[in-house]
Amino acid sequence: MTENGNATILGNNLNQLLSSARDTFPNAAIYTELSPRTIRNIRFLNKLIGKTSGHVKTLRAEDFNTERDHIHWTSSTARKILDHWKYSLGLGHL
Repeated sequence: MTENGNATILGNNLNQLLSSARDTFPNAAIYTELSPRTIRNIRFLNKLIGKTSGHVKTLRAEDFNTERDHIHWTSSTARKILDHWKYSLGLGHL
């Protein structure tokens, strides 16, 4: 399959995922089975994005915490995400 074909598949999968989340939010439980090939494509896409200027780097997994409902971020997590985005985008002064 060509890279364009892979991009189309990834785009379709993402649109389906977002549609499901919108339909069931805020208590969405979204389960998808990704093939090993799709996982490789996503990793490849992430590497390509990482080579572009202006991308926001990954926040460490241990910086994500949720409330007891396992859905909503803690205020500490929200602050870490905001600070990370501001720093990554050069907006630390805001």
